[in-house]
Amino acid sequence: MGVLQESAEWENSIYQIEQSDVVRGGDPQSGGVANRQAQQLANRTKYLYDNFSKRKAVTIKQVSASITLALSDVMDKDVVLDIQSSGKIITVNTSGIIDGIAISFTALATNRNAVKIEMGLPIEGTPDDEFKTDLWLHGGESFSAVHYGGKLYMISGNIHLENIGEVIYGYTPQSFCVPANGTVINRADFPRLWQMINKYAKVVTDSEWLSGNNLNSGYFSSGNGVSTFRTPDLRGLFIRGLDGGRGIDLDRNSSTFKDGSFQTDAIRKHKHQLDDIHPYGGFADVGGGFDGGGNNFKWRNTDTQEVGTYETRPQNIALTPYIRF
Repeated sequence: MGVLQESAEWENSIYQIEQSDVVRGGDPQSGGVANRQAQQLANRTKYLYDNFSKRKAVTIKQVSASITLALSDVMDKDVVLDIQSSGKIITVNTSGIIDGIAISFTALATNRNAVKIEMGLPIEGTPDDEFKTDLWLHGGESFSAVHYGGKLYMISGNIHLENIGEVIYGYTPQSFCVPANGTVINRADFPRLWQMINKYAKVVTDSEWLSGNNLNSGYFSSGNGVSTFRTPDLRGLFIRGLDGGRGIDLDRNSSTFKDGSFQTDAIRKHKHQLDDIHPYGGFADVGGGFDGGGNNFKWRNTDTQEVGTYETRPQNIALTPYIRF
C-alpha cells in the first residue's frame, strides 16, 4: 500500500473532481486524480502544523543596545527579547525570505520598556496601518507575522495597538496606561503614544503648558523638546464632548480649540426681579437697599451672607484618569 508524500506548502485552492475526469488512483503527480484532493489537504495540514502547531525553537536576545539579526536568527523561531533599556532598534535582515516563513517576537521586562522592530518590509494588520513601518514592542507584548508576497502579515499576538491615547478611569492602576496627572515622561519609554499624539493631538511647549492658569494643562507638552513629553493633567476635572461647530459650547466654539482645551467654571447669564417698596411708588433694582427714617431715604449696597461650597458641581464619583499607550 502506497503512502502520499506530504510537503509543507500552502495550497491556494483544492481541486474539484469533474464528471469528465477518469477516476484513477496512484501518485497525484502522475495522474492519480482520485488522490489529488487528499494530497492538497495533506500539504495544507503539514504547513499549518509546521508553522503554527509544532513547538518552535526559542532564542533569547538581551537588548541593551540596538542589534541586527540575520534571517536565520528569527526564521520559524520564537525570539524572546530581554529589554534592558528603551529606545533600542532591532533590525532584522529579511533578505532572501520566502513565502510561508513565520517570525515571532516576545518582549520581556516591564511594560515601560520598548524596542522598535525594523524588518525592511511593511507589516500588514496594524490598526489603520499606523504602525506598518514603525512597530514598537513594549515589555509583556508579543506578535507573530508570516511572509507572503513581499509583505509580513500579522497573524497573532498580544500587542496593544488599539485605542492609543484613549482616556480611561479606574479604581486600580491600568495596564499599558500612564496616569493623566501632568507627569513628564520619556519619549523612548512611550514611543507609540508620542507618535500618535504628534499626528492627531495638539502639543504645546512645556513653558506654555506650565503658564496660563491651567489653560494648556489639558494638552500634551513637548517636554524638554528632545527626549521627554508631558501628559495632560485631568485630575479633578469633568470631561466634555468637544463642540466641533455644533453651537452649544459658544464660549469655546472656535477652530483654535482642540481636544484637551481647558475651560473655567461659569454660571449661565441670567437675572432676578426684586420688588421693593419706594416711598414715592418707585422700585429698587437688585443689589441695593434703603437707609434712613421717615421720607428721607438713601441708596445703600448690601451683600447677602456667603453660602455653599468651593464649587458648583453635580453628584459625582471620583476615579483616577489614565491614558493608554
